[in-house]
Order: sequence, then C-alpha cells, then structure tokens
Amino acid sequence: MTTALGLANDEVQLFEELNKVMEKYPHLNRKFGITLAHSHFEIGENEILHETHSVKDRTLSVRTIDKSEVKNAHPTQWIFKEDGTIQVAQYCCDQTED
Repeated sequence: MTTALGLANDEVQLFEELNKVMEKYPHLNRKFGITLAHSHFEIGENEILHETHSVKDRTLSVRTIDKSEVKNAHPTQWIFKEDGTIQVAQYCCDQTED
C-alpha cells in the first residue's frame, strides 16, 4: 500500500526509524534529509554528478563533469554501496552561477 507521501508503509517505518537516529545528533550544524537514490544513466569512472544553481533564475541543474574540472565543489549527497561503504553521489559548487 502506498501512503499520501508516495511511500510504501515499510518505507514510512524506515523513515521513522531514521528520524529517531537523526534526533540523537542535534549538535550537527548541517541538516540531512532523505532522497531516492536512482540513476538515469551510467557515470564514468572519471566523472561525477555536479550541481549548479542560479538564484537569479531560480534554477538548479545537475550534469556530469570530469573529475578534473572540480574546483570549488563539496559533496552534498552520499549513497551506501551494496557492501555498506559510503560513496559520494553528487557534488555542489560553492559559488552561485548567475
């Protein structure tokens, strides 16, 4: 069964449990949430997903770039690999593109 949130009941239970864990770390000054980890295409070994945005145009864009192009980027999304290790899934630039 799917809830009004678009989640299955067991997914809602998972989110509730994750929230309890996150409540144990109120001192963290960054906010974390939950996103659906999915892919639309393969990412090459030397590529990353890189987010840019424009405050002026109120747009957000994500594209693949070569790792060598990364300058002022920092990780913003992580995923758990099948073996339980954590991998960066997406980076975001520090400066707004207007």
